[in-house]
Amino acid sequence: MHYWILYFVFLLLFHELLLKCNCEITWSTDFDNGCNSWFQPELSINVSQSVTEDMPVGSIIYNVLSLTGLEVSFLTGLEVSFLKGSFDNKFSVTETGAIVLEELLDFETNPREYVELILFKNEEGEIINVHLEIDVLDVDEPPSWTMSFQPYKAQISSSSDSNDVLYQLSAVDPEYQEDPVVYGLFSDQYNLFKVNSETGEIKLKYKPSSKIFVNKVLRITVTVTEKGNTQNRNAADIFIYTSPQPPQFTQERYVVSIDENNVQHTMLTEVKARSFQPSDGNIFYSMTRQPDDVKHLIHPNGTVIVISQLDREYRTGYTLLVKATDSVGKFTIAEILVLINDVNDNAPEFSQDVYTFIDIREDHDITRPVGRVQVSDPDADSNGIYYIQSNTSMFRVHQQHGDLYPLESLDYETNHEHRFRVKATDLRGRFTCAYVIITVKNMPDEKPIFSKPFYKFEVDRNAYPGYNIGQVFAYDPNGKQIGYSLKPEDASRYFNIEGNSGILRLGKLKNETAEILDPSYRLTVKARRADSERGGLQSSFIEDVFVIVDMKDLNKHVPEFPDCTSYSPIKIQEAKQTGTFVINITAVDSDKGKNGDVKFSLNDISSEAFTIKTLPGNKGIIQTRKSFDRELQSNYNVTVIATDQAPEYQLRNTCTIHVDVMDINDNHPKFDFTKYSRKIDVNTEVGTELLKIQAQDPDDGDEELSYTLYPLNENENIDYFTLESGRLILKKRLPSDSKKNKWILTGRATDSVNQYDTTRIVLSTTADPLPTWSIYAPLKKSILENLNQNEYMFTVKADAKVTYMIDEQSLHTFSIDTNGTVRVNQALDCESVNTYRLTIGACDLTQEHCLYATVNISVLDKNEAPRFFLPGSLSANIVERPETKEDVFKLQAYDYDSQNKVGYSAVCEVENNDCDFFQISEDFKTIKDAEYDRESKASYNFLIKAEDSRPPDIEDERSLTINVLDLNDNFPEFENDSYNVVLKEDTLVNTVLLTVSATDADTDKVEHLILYGNTSRVTNSQIHTLYKHDTFKVDSATGEIILSKRLDFESIQLYELTYAATDGVHNTTTTLRIEVTDVNDEAPRFSQPRYEVSISEGTVYTQETTLLTILATEDVDPFGSIWYSLYGVRDGAFTIDRLTGDLNITRQLDHELRIDYTFLVIATDGSGEGLSSATEVTIRVKDINDNIPLFLSPQYIGNIDEDLPVGTFVTRISATDADSGGYADIVYSLSPSSSNSRVVNNGIGGLFKVAPSGDITTLSVFDREEQNTYFLEVLATDMDSNVAATCTVTISIMDINDNQPTIQDVSKVKIPEGVDIGYSVATIYAQDMDIGENAEISFALSGDESSTFLLDVNPVNKQNAVIRVNKILHYQDKTTYSIAINVSQTNFIRMLQVIVDLEDVNDYAPRFTKNSWNVSVLENVIIGTNLVAVTATDQDPGFNGVIRYSITGSDKLFDINSANGSIYLKGGLDREKEDSHTIIVVAQDQGSPSSSTSTAVHIKVLDVNDNGPLIRMEHDPVVLDTVVPPYQVVQIKAMDLDEVQNQGPFSFELICSDDPDICSYFTLTDQNDNTSILQIKAKLNSKVRNKYIIRVRIQDSGEPPQSSINTVTVIVKSPGSDSGLFIIIGTCAGVFFLLLLIGCCCVCCYKRRNRCSLRKSYDVAGYTQTYQSFTLGLSGGMMRVGGGSNGGVDAHRRKLARRSLTESDHGDHGQNSFGMELNSLCISNDKLTTLCEENEKIDREYYHSDSSLDLVSTVSFSVEAKTSNWVKESRARTLRPKEDMHEYNHVPPTFTFRTKHRTFTPTYV
Repeated sequence: MHYWILYFVFLLLFHELLLKCNCEITWSTDFDNGCNSWFQPELSINVSQSVTEDMPVGSIIYNVLSLTGLEVSFLTGLEVSFLKGSFDNKFSVTETGAIVLEELLDFETNPREYVELILFKNEEGEIINVHLEIDVLDVDEPPSWTMSFQPYKAQISSSSDSNDVLYQLSAVDPEYQEDPVVYGLFSDQYNLFKVNSETGEIKLKYKPSSKIFVNKVLRITVTVTEKGNTQNRNAADIFIYTSPQPPQFTQERYVVSIDENNVQHTMLTEVKARSFQPSDGNIFYSMTRQPDDVKHLIHPNGTVIVISQLDREYRTGYTLLVKATDSVGKFTIAEILVLINDVNDNAPEFSQDVYTFIDIREDHDITRPVGRVQVSDPDADSNGIYYIQSNTSMFRVHQQHGDLYPLESLDYETNHEHRFRVKATDLRGRFTCAYVIITVKNMPDEKPIFSKPFYKFEVDRNAYPGYNIGQVFAYDPNGKQIGYSLKPEDASRYFNIEGNSGILRLGKLKNETAEILDPSYRLTVKARRADSERGGLQSSFIEDVFVIVDMKDLNKHVPEFPDCTSYSPIKIQEAKQTGTFVINITAVDSDKGKNGDVKFSLNDISSEAFTIKTLPGNKGIIQTRKSFDRELQSNYNVTVIATDQAPEYQLRNTCTIHVDVMDINDNHPKFDFTKYSRKIDVNTEVGTELLKIQAQDPDDGDEELSYTLYPLNENENIDYFTLESGRLILKKRLPSDSKKNKWILTGRATDSVNQYDTTRIVLSTTADPLPTWSIYAPLKKSILENLNQNEYMFTVKADAKVTYMIDEQSLHTFSIDTNGTVRVNQALDCESVNTYRLTIGACDLTQEHCLYATVNISVLDKNEAPRFFLPGSLSANIVERPETKEDVFKLQAYDYDSQNKVGYSAVCEVENNDCDFFQISEDFKTIKDAEYDRESKASYNFLIKAEDSRPPDIEDERSLTINVLDLNDNFPEFENDSYNVVLKEDTLVNTVLLTVSATDADTDKVEHLILYGNTSRVTNSQIHTLYKHDTFKVDSATGEIILSKRLDFESIQLYELTYAATDGVHNTTTTLRIEVTDVNDEAPRFSQPRYEVSISEGTVYTQETTLLTILATEDVDPFGSIWYSLYGVRDGAFTIDRLTGDLNITRQLDHELRIDYTFLVIATDGSGEGLSSATEVTIRVKDINDNIPLFLSPQYIGNIDEDLPVGTFVTRISATDADSGGYADIVYSLSPSSSNSRVVNNGIGGLFKVAPSGDITTLSVFDREEQNTYFLEVLATDMDSNVAATCTVTISIMDINDNQPTIQDVSKVKIPEGVDIGYSVATIYAQDMDIGENAEISFALSGDESSTFLLDVNPVNKQNAVIRVNKILHYQDKTTYSIAINVSQTNFIRMLQVIVDLEDVNDYAPRFTKNSWNVSVLENVIIGTNLVAVTATDQDPGFNGVIRYSITGSDKLFDINSANGSIYLKGGLDREKEDSHTIIVVAQDQGSPSSSTSTAVHIKVLDVNDNGPLIRMEHDPVVLDTVVPPYQVVQIKAMDLDEVQNQGPFSFELICSDDPDICSYFTLTDQNDNTSILQIKAKLNSKVRNKYIIRVRIQDSGEPPQSSINTVTVIVKSPGSDSGLFIIIGTCAGVFFLLLLIGCCCVCCYKRRNRCSLRKSYDVAGYTQTYQSFTLGLSGGMMRVGGGSNGGVDAHRRKLARRSLTESDHGDHGQNSFGMELNSLCISNDKLTTLCEENEKIDREYYHSDSSLDLVSTVSFSVEAKTSNWVKESRARTLRPKEDMHEYNHVPPTFTFRTKHRTFTPTYV
């Protein structure tokens, strides 16, 4: 909708401009806004990249295509990129955004570099800044030289002597500048020099001989390396001159830069030179050349000062020559190339302040530019880079070229003139703006546009011919008149359209009535643009629109089913798939259109099983929604509802179709019970029915089931029985004398397709009485269908204790309890199932005898209420004022109860009399004389009841609404007879002027339209014309009158229109009067579209000088005089008289600064307050010759190879002249001061010439070895000037390989064996007169020794190479090596042979044949016995390989034979004192210096049985003399110092020979476990003897056996002999212990009191499930073995250690480590018995250790002490700071425990 409104606004705003000159420029004063606010900010992305400092030049550091912060769509359209800022040419960037390294990086100087990229995407005009941060990564570089003067030069003379310091080397390690470096001499062909490796001094080895001075210069190569890393090496050539040298500058050529706009007397640079004069080192500096217009000073210290201020836009650089002179007059001249750095002191400039591009066709190709804005920036490099933007969404500007492209197709009708700014911004933010005006030329390319996408009208069927149906409206974007027509096939007798107004009318029907018309018509209306030149409608600009005309119809007919009775019954087979076709149905409705369209549906019950689909032509198709199962439901009543599609008051009707589900045999029979049991009398008569088995088949045909009998197994005899129709009959008498008393049979029921079911029949004989029914089940039972669930039916009873059951098929419908009561399980429905067969069983407790009864149950019908066919409320329609008595509605209800007849009645509310207007019966009818007027009463409401004919009366009731349909019997009415409105002519298009709508008492839709009218223009006389139906449009529904075309007071001042309202039958009109008032809408017009004038730049103008006069006029000027102003004159060079239009110039112009000026002159009426228009003015500035030439560069460099012919091109110079035309023609010449001559054949000849084009060519053939550089000065003058510009040209003669090298031979050398890899063997020297690559020589090893030696080529000049050892050389392997060296160059090759002889050195140490020796000896071995011989070998020959053996230290037991290595015993062994010995044997050769090695000899001493058994007893036993024999005194335990095999079992013997009383009172009993019991066998008397010394002989089982006699002292005492003493001692001990306990408690309390305020909580700083073997108490610091519930240990935890740490132990957050030794002796049967920490015993209770500990040897913890607010109390094992504790930054404590098998260090939590 917004699109259409904007379209109208733009179209009609500029409609009048279309008729005027397309090149005229209108102007708006609000166009002159600032240049900043509208430019979008640049997107910035920060990226970083890391590169190593040794990255090669030319490598890509980063590519913009890898930017992750940009959308892919941006990257794919990337066009160009630039570097921002100046970076000393270190980086460059390609057009694809690749940043390339141009100079080597240096971490030590700049560890971080910054690059800014600006990226342009010209297709979208997008800009992005990329800030790249480059981290330079350090690499291990060799030391760098720090000597100042280059090249490195020294001087010797005949007076030089040995140890004279000729040159001082200096270097630093870039990474570690304080570390020492090592200096070395790589090559010295003259063997004359030496280098101090620490100080770097180069000295003479000896006084040079006179032959040295034959050479002008001596070259040596020196190296510097890191200390300890000789591989990281740097090298340099030192040139030592043998003749006096002039001063040397630090550089042969200086390149310096200075920013332009410098302050006068700015320091430019400092040059430094040194003197080679030994007596006087003074240097005098002077300036030998400088530009005439740039003045300099040079101080005595070499500082160069520039006096003048520099401007890079005038010159980019220049050359200075500085002279250094020593005390004897020798001098050197150095060149200083001064490059003037650009500063961003200029903004980009547009070539014009205003750009106008006139008459761009609106069908312009958007891929082609409409024009170009030109920009220049006098700044250089990145300062001169700019990008262009625009502040319009209609055009994009190429950000470099300035081409302007439309972003979308131009449209004159939308916008015929585009004005916007362009902004040129350099990379430092300086900018300039210009204005662009683009006018669009109108092209006849637009079709008419309709006000709506389609139109829709309603017409009553009673409308008269010529009735105004409605109006369509279209406008032409080009402002042309529109004509309307109907598509030929639509222009029938029913409709026509008025060609100029678009009013659609109803045609003549001739003899037909409106009833024959179709319900709806779709017409096509064509709108054509009028062509005044051709006098008709243009067929090429046609637009179509659809018009829908609906014929209004009254919905008074109910849909009917003409074939409803023929649809039933329908048969459909069960198990058909979902979607099976059922039937096609048809309904008819006599109404028209939507009122006669029928849609089908099903009621809720029917829709559960069926679906219906509505087809065209009021047809429908019914299909199944599910697959049917006849056994669940055998028939359905499908109620189809037909509903018409009237917009309101829809009518419905129903048709009920009966569907029968046909059976298929899809079920097998099912027995009532899976087992039948019956006991029978053995004397039962033949033919007796024993029992009846019954099966049911849900399919049709239970009577077709066949029953058969089978034995359960092969041994079963069924000849006694037969089965007839399920009745089991005794076939022959049962045997009475047989042991067979039980038969197990199988009964089978089979249907017609051999589907079957089986049951087991168990028969057993008995003589006992059997239970019978005491209350029989009824054979038949009738019940009402309305029984509730669980309601009683009947009861059966047996005369014994039985269990009741019913058949499986009836379980879901009926139930039976333990008392035999049968009840209903679910609600019954007679209409669905009216009969059931129920089988009841009653079995005794053994389940071997059952009674069976079958009941046939009939379900009786209960009278239910009738039901209306239609769901919900009912409705019907009648037309107001019916002419005859007619049917209104047919009532339909059904009653399933025996087809009872249904009656109907109506109930109305008391307050209304609606029932009086209708006849109530099955056919609801109107009453003939009743008045039905919809405007008085729109509907009638009833409550309809349906009742059946059976008592009690049951009814169904529904609400019924009778809607009165409206007839169009009223006219639309306007509120006023006429309407007036006054409009300004600048009223915007699409403005709603007023709303004029009519009302209609009927419900018909009212349409509004303008029928016709007149327009008036007041001039000298009033002129009337017909209204063209193009200025106003009407919203036909609301009556809104909208301005559709711009008003023009000068054309029309009054509209008098006839306005109509129609309701489909009737028309009503009123008068609409619209008056137009005048506004100022005419801008001034200039006398010509453009102005142009040319002036000379040398002409002097005053402010009164008038260049030209600008004139603008208006046809009518009621709004004030015209004022003039300028726009786009930035520098104030022009002014204009605001009243006269005289254009004046204010100053002298400069053609070189600007060749033309383009700006706008604006004319504004209303004395500067009204409308404005603009014209373009161009001032051309003509050139004069007021500038001299300037070279583009201050210095040019040319390179040519030597030996090239005369006429060879060297280089091209170029100068420019700011003047133009012939004033800019330049003549080049060589200055006479150039070194453009040399002696040739004893004469002077020219060497170079310069052509008019600036090409410099040769006039001679050059030899680089003779002279390698020439300097020229070139002059440039223009045609009319005697002033010349100068530049210097440096021409270098490039070397070619025209000299062959000379080689110094090396034939034979000697070196010792075993020298280190890299050892210098010899140096190969070569010399070549060429330089650079042409002088480089290739050295290569060949032959068998190419891997044994390597060549280290001089890294500086590559003219010599050192032969170095590449692997360790052994004299034993080889004594002589022949090295083949291939020396080559282009067109040169030579093979050298070097012989290397090895000198032997003692380089092998002895090696033992074993790593260690192990020997075992008996402890009683004889002294002097040889135990073992150790042997070693040495690969050295001669005396270097002779080995002598020795034992380290002084050993008293062992010694060794020094010659053969035999170890012998020199002292006695005792295993019981020391069971093993280790001695260290050393093998040493006899070389000088000698080499040695050692080995270990382990001697194990074996046991012999040389010790008798001993008694182990801690104290003497005490026995009271009151004990009664036999009494056990003590258990004697034996021990033996020998090993186990020489120990027990022991034998014990009591020796009585010395004391006969011993055997009288004591006896010894062997316990056979290496112990014996000493007992008393007679009563003792302490008064007779109070001590017995008993001797016991103990013998072991060793070989040979050893025995010993041991004594046991037994003390005999009487009971009260020491009681007093014991009491005293006990009392004293108790008091002492109590005092000691009190003292300990005090100490502990004191310590606890002191620590209380500092007490910490404890935690193990590290925890995982593996370490749950240990826990740490949170508050007490108690360490225990065993973790939490996962540890798998007992609940009792073993205390390991306890520490109470204090502030004095460590800080607030300190940590303390302590260890605990878990001795393996402490672990017995997986129990910890003793643990010690710091020699303090702690807690001896037993504890089971955790299996995860293995066998613990050492446990080490680090325990953290922390304040209570650090740890949550619930987490005692892990250190977890609370959220507010962020200041804890200490290193987390460690927790490590170590077992025999593993060491764990958990991570910190």
